Amino acid sequence: MKNIFVYGSLIFDEVWAAIASRQYRTQYATLEGYARYRVKAETYPGLVRSPSGRVQGLVRMGVTVADVRKLDQFEGDEYRRRPMWVTTGHGTQIRVETYVIRLSAMHRLTRKHWDPEWFRDNGLENFLARYSGTVRV
Repeated sequence: MKNIFVYGSLIFDEVWAAIASRQYRTQYATLEGYARYRVKAETYPGLVRSPSGRVQGLVRMGVTVADVRKLDQFEGDEYRRRPMWVTTGHGTQIRVETYVIRLSAMHRLTRKHWDPEWFRDNGLENFLARYSGTVRV
């Protein structure tokens, strides 16, 4: 079982439910030293190293191996899962894994920061229609 830090479309329960077998306990958390940018012609973000960056997200606690495999498939070849440390809303640091965009896909990122509120209002519905059920095993 793994703690998975999500920072983009997967912070939304509707998207998570389309991929994972169940909901997991969550905690708000912050990842220091990274930033999330919009992917060109998409509504989802890519996570990249940024010395002064800070990304707010959620930790999905105790994700099963089967669901991690589904997440790996969903994220595809442009992302790789990496171990990190995040700080929870209670100030505790915990070990997580999260998906970082690969160097070979960096050219797909814009310089526009990805905003969850913008996604909820402008991208969530279409994202669900486009990706829902694509990784059910």
